Amino acid sequence: MGVKLGMTTLYDQWGDLVPVTIILLDRVQVVQIKAPEPGNKFYQVQMGIGEKKIKRCNKALLGHYLKSRVPPKQFLAEFPVSEECLLPVGYMMSARHYTPGMYIDVAGKTVGHGFQGTIKKYGFHRQP
Repeated sequence: MGVKLGMTTLYDQWGDLVPVTIILLDRVQVVQIKAPEPGNKFYQVQMGIGEKKIKRCNKALLGHYLKSRVPPKQFLAEFPVSEECLLPVGYMMSARHYTPGMYIDVAGKTVGHGFQGTIKKYGFHRQP
């Protein structure tokens, strides 16, 4: 879980340019650990990123954060984890958790293109 800041290029040991993505790990913390369901061998680790004002949280979420003694988070997500890879509640993730060359899964929100659909559908032209 992270926030994409942008892209840049770096030189590798052979002098080739390699495109890299810069990701900000903004206060990523373990919020909850869920036991595996019957028939499943994976635990679910709930992680939160960012920080949210207390007045922006509803009472249910506020109780959830108070129970785990973690400040309110902007976004929550769950990940399946095996038992030997469990992290304690409140553990703060950092860039040291990842190793060079490690692959990560990326998902994000797309930017809306507004009038683009009608431009393509009806052949309209944009302004200069």
